[in-house]
Amino acid sequence: MVNKEDIEFKSRDADDFCSFYNILSIVTDLISFKRWLKEYHGLVKYNELLDGYVFFLNTCFRGLIDTIILENSLDIEEDYVFYRARFVGTDIYDIPNTCEKTIFIKNIWEETKNIRNSTSWEELTVSINDIEDLLKAFEKIYENQIVSVHGLPKNFALNSATILKTYIYLNDLQHGVPLAYMVPILKSDMSEEKAEKSYAGYAYTLQYLWYVLLGEQRFQELSVSNLHKAHELYPQESEDEFPWPNLKPLRSKIDKWGSLDTFFGIIKSEIIELLEGELNKEFKFNILFDSILFCENFNKNVIENYLTKYTLKDPEYLSKTDKESAHKKLDYYFLWYGVDVLDNSKTPVFNGVPAFTSTLIGNIRRKRYFGNDDEVFVLRFKHPVGGVEGFDYSYGILIEAIGSTGIADYSGWLIFLDCATDYSGFGGSLHHEAEMFINKFLQEGSLKVKEIILDKNIFIEYLIDKNASHTSNIDIYSNLLDVNDEITFNKTEIQGRRSIPESSYELSKCIVQSIKSKEDGFIGDTKGKFFEYLFFNWLVENKSKDGDIIYSDVKIRNEQIDVYFENEEYVYIFECKVAIHSSQKVVKQVKNKIEAFNDSEKKIIPWVVVYSDVSDEKKKEIKREKIRVCANFKKKIETWRKLGQNLDKNSKKVIASIFEFENKY
Repeated sequence: MVNKEDIEFKSRDADDFCSFYNILSIVTDLISFKRWLKEYHGLVKYNELLDGYVFFLNTCFRGLIDTIILENSLDIEEDYVFYRARFVGTDIYDIPNTCEKTIFIKNIWEETKNIRNSTSWEELTVSINDIEDLLKAFEKIYENQIVSVHGLPKNFALNSATILKTYIYLNDLQHGVPLAYMVPILKSDMSEEKAEKSYAGYAYTLQYLWYVLLGEQRFQELSVSNLHKAHELYPQESEDEFPWPNLKPLRSKIDKWGSLDTFFGIIKSEIIELLEGELNKEFKFNILFDSILFCENFNKNVIENYLTKYTLKDPEYLSKTDKESAHKKLDYYFLWYGVDVLDNSKTPVFNGVPAFTSTLIGNIRRKRYFGNDDEVFVLRFKHPVGGVEGFDYSYGILIEAIGSTGIADYSGWLIFLDCATDYSGFGGSLHHEAEMFINKFLQEGSLKVKEIILDKNIFIEYLIDKNASHTSNIDIYSNLLDVNDEITFNKTEIQGRRSIPESSYELSKCIVQSIKSKEDGFIGDTKGKFFEYLFFNWLVENKSKDGDIIYSDVKIRNEQIDVYFENEEYVYIFECKVAIHSSQKVVKQVKNKIEAFNDSEKKIIPWVVVYSDVSDEKKKEIKREKIRVCANFKKKIETWRKLGQNLDKNSKKVIASIFEFENKY
C-alpha cells in the first residue's frame, strides 16, 4: 500500500495492465466458463460460441498490447523507430526489432497466435495451455511489484480497476467493434462473416466476465444478467455507413453489436457510478487520472524471455533485394517520413554540399534556440561506382516541421542527391567539407548519423515513386537514371514579359507570409482554448462533486491557469496542451505556475493534460520534475458519451477535424 500523493514518480500506472491480466486469467479458465454456461444458461453445446470467444480473447490480447504501448507500466523501452512506426500505424511485422517494446510486443503476439487462429475447442484448450508461462509471469508481477493506493485492499483495487476497464474497453462498441480491438500497429482480421459469427460468443464471454467481477448475487440483481439478449431487448437497425470502414464488419439489417453497445449507458448508471461513489466515500479516492494500482521497482528478469529476439525475425524486406523490399527498407531508414530533393538542376554545386552543411548547422542551432537538445538525424548514402575504388555520396537531413498545435507532423527529409565523391579532386573536397562538419557535430553529441550503401539508380527510382506528384522533380530524377559519370543539365530559357514588377511581387509575398503567420497563430490559439474548454467540461461532468471549486482560464498572480480545481485537501492545476514538442518548455511553464501558489495551505498537484500522445521519453522528463502527465486525452473524448448522445452524432468527427486542421499554402 502506498499514499498516492507521496508516491515516487518512478512508479508507473498499472491499472490497464493489471486489468487485462486479470481479465485474461478469468476468461481463459475454460472449465469454469463452460460450467457457468451449463449451470446458468443450460448450454451443453458451445460450438456456436467458439468464434466469439476467440474474438474476445483476441480483443483482450490487443488491449494488453495497447497498454504496453501507451501505459507502459513495465517500463519497457521504446526507441524513435518504434515511436514513429506507431505514430503512422506501421504493421508490427514491418517494424524492425530495434527496441525492447517492439520485441516484447512481437513475442506476445506470436505467443498468442495459436489461440487467435483456433478453430475448435480442443485446439483452443491446448493453445491456452501454451500461454500458461506468460500468465504466470504476469501473476508474479502482480503479487510482488504491484501496489495499491489510499489504503485500498489490493485485490479490491484490482477488481475495481478491472470493472472500470471492462466497461471502457470491452463494453464500448460505439465504433462497431470493442475499443480495445483498435490498435493501429496490429492488422485487423475482421470480416463480415467473422462479425456475424462472433457476436453470440463475445456477448456470453463478456457476460461471464461481469458475473465473476460482480459476484453471483449482485450479477443477478443487475441488467447485465440479460446482456446475452441485448439484440432482443434493444433491437437496432444498422447505419448505412460504418465509421471504421477498414475493419469491415457485418452491417446486417439488425445491428446486434449496436444493441450490445446499449449496455454501456446501463452499466454506467448501475455499476460504474456506484463504484466511483464507494471509492470516494470509503477511501477518499477522487479519481482524476490517477491509477488505483502502481508498479514499483520492477525487475525485468521476470519477463526476460519475452525481451529476447532469438526466436524473432526482422522484417523480410531488410534481407531481400527486390524493388519492393528496397523501397520498404528506405521507408524504414527515413522513419516513414516524406522525402524531397533540393532542386540542383540549375547549379549542382551551391545546392549540393554547401547547402547541406549550411542546413545542418542551421538545423542544429534552430533546435538549441527552441531549447531542444535532441540530436539531428542525418543519413549518409554511399553509391558504388563501376570501375572506381570509391563512392558517390548523397546526404539527407530530417527537417522538423510541426503544425501550429503540434499534432500535425509535417517533418520530412531534405535530400542532397549525388553531391560529392571520395575519389576525385573537386568532388573529394566537397566530401571532405561534409564529413568535417558531420564529425564535429558527432563529437558534440548533436548528431545521429546512419550510413547506407545503396545503388544510385535504386535510390533515384525510390525518390521518383515518393515524389510522383512533383513533375519538376521527376524530370530531374529521370535525367539522373543510368548515369554514372558526368551529369549534364540543359537549362531552358523561358521567354515572355513579367506581368508583375519584381519589387511588387516581393512586397506581395511578404504581405502573404505575414497574413499566413497571423492565421497560424490564431489557429493554434483557438485550438488551445477549445481544448481547455473541452477538458474543463469533461472535468466538471466526470470528476467534480459538491463543494469542489473549479475554474477555467483564470489568472492568479499574473500566471494564466488553464484549469483550476480545488477540493477539501488539494489544489490541482492543469496545463492543457494539444501536443508537446519541447518537454523542457512545458516544465518551465508549469513551474512558473506552481510558484503562484507558494502561500497555499493545501498541497499543489500539477498536471499536464495532452490531447495527443506523448513519447515515453518526454513523459519521463516531465515526471522527473514531479509533474503528472495525462497523455492521449483524445481517447477519453472518444469514449465521452455526452458528445454522442446530447450533441449531434457527428460531433466527435467535427472535434477531431478541428484539432487536425492546419493551414496549407
